[in-house]
Amino acid sequence: MQSKLLVVVGGLMLVSACVSANAAERFKAKSGSSVTIGFLGAYNSKSCGSIGKSYISFKQPSHGKLSARWTKGRNVDAGVCTGRLINGYSVTYKSERGFRGKDSGVVLLRFPEWQNGRANKSKNYSVIIEVR
Repeated sequence: MQSKLLVVVGGLMLVSACVSANAAERFKAKSGSSVTIGFLGAYNSKSCGSIGKSYISFKQPSHGKLSARWTKGRNVDAGVCTGRLINGYSVTYKSERGFRGKDSGVVLLRFPEWQNGRANKSKNYSVIIEVR
């Protein structure tokens, strides 16, 4: 079971079934195989609608690759929007074939501009993957 993080930012919500903003989140993966490590999406908590596409980038691990695919996912927070489909990124990790051991990287999510004029707010999420 992956951890879940709910962050309220200026009336908007960020749903993350990926990682905690304060500490590195740990995951397990098989060598050479892709593993989904989470879903990151931002929406308006009043309308449950998308606030637009966030920008995502990575500090890549030394022995693998983090990647993201823009898609729809179920909102997992507790509230009126629970269970609704929202736009966001499915984040995956794949190690180099034959690598075994610990690998780590960082996911950077930068939010789109919203109503109150604040823009380019960002969050870093550290991940540690134990590859077997």
